[in-house]
Amino acid sequence: MKIKHKDILLLTGNLTSPQGGASISGLDVLMALSNIPDAQLTVLAQATSILKDKYVKNVSFKGYYIPPTFPKDKTILNHLRYIKNLIVYPINTFIFKHKKYRVCIVNGIGNHDKFVKVSNILPHNCQKILIVRESPRHFTELKLNKVKSQFKLYDYLIFVSSNCQSEWCDVTGYPTENTFYIPNCAPEEKINVLMKKSKLQTKRELNLSEDRFVVASVASIIPRKGQDKILKITDNLIEKIPNLLFLFIGPNNNDEYFKDFLSKINTDKNKDYFKYFGKKSNALEYIYASNAMVLTSNSEAMPRVILESMALKTPVITSNVDGCSELIEHEKNGFLFDDQSLDKVVDYLRLLSCSKEAGHNLIMKSYEKYKVSFTRKHLNQRYNEMLKQVLN
Repeated sequence: MKIKHKDILLLTGNLTSPQGGASISGLDVLMALSNIPDAQLTVLAQATSILKDKYVKNVSFKGYYIPPTFPKDKTILNHLRYIKNLIVYPINTFIFKHKKYRVCIVNGIGNHDKFVKVSNILPHNCQKILIVRESPRHFTELKLNKVKSQFKLYDYLIFVSSNCQSEWCDVTGYPTENTFYIPNCAPEEKINVLMKKSKLQTKRELNLSEDRFVVASVASIIPRKGQDKILKITDNLIEKIPNLLFLFIGPNNNDEYFKDFLSKINTDKNKDYFKYFGKKSNALEYIYASNAMVLTSNSEAMPRVILESMALKTPVITSNVDGCSELIEHEKNGFLFDDQSLDKVVDYLRLLSCSKEAGHNLIMKSYEKYKVSFTRKHLNQRYNEMLKQVLN
């Protein structure tokens, strides 16, 4: 499909953080759109010079077109920036108005406020599309009502989870026929490099004992991610799996939830079995080296960590919420649990620790499911098909 020169605008977040979820999702969309034949994109986002050089042929990176506001912090530097913006903003606005974009894609509800600041200078016939990467359970009732009103400003919505797609349409009354399902993918370029080594070699390089049954839980330490569920079953885990090493990997807000979590895993009874490693730039290596990956979230749309585990052939045990059950079919390619069956997590991990065959059967079916439905090639094709429909 040929797309008219420069008629796609992508509004996304900061693209300079290689580990940030917002950066990764923005890069995925950027890669998908840049693979469309003859497409020339404009991307409103912060980006590194390396990234700009990589897409120099068909992508133009711009800063946000935000009206100048007088600085609250009255430093000389801020005043100079304000003066510069007074000059640059009308010039950029004039250029922006004459781009004739036919499609504007907003990557995530978190970027809606940025969209509002440029929406009044988009062409009247520009198709406005929002990518929804959240479950309704991400929001309080007050915030949920605000999101409902935001949806009305878009011609189409893209959902990364089909479960969330149905639920959002029920909650908001948004017309299903104006929605698309485009799930995430894993960072296959990094995974392909990593899998050239064996899992055992990676385990050794990370200084993880070969004798330990290693479990990775990769997620921010926040209430929504539900790490407190594991704290309720630590005694049972230690009793049933004496060689357990349970690794929590992810950033934290240094709040009461995190402090309580940290104090409980650092008790004399738990400290040899449960470790907090913080945020790791090589989190994929830990997933690959682990004997299982556990996700305890209370809400998720389409969790990348499950996709990563599927592609890395690491068994998955996950809470049965939102998009998790789209990826994991219970006892077929992984295990699902709910809050009323936390002891089942112990049983599933014990089974994997005792039976290599059980784990092998799960990971092969999981890997096959990823290859059949969730690869980057599928992501690119889905964006291509979506644009065909929108532009026609």
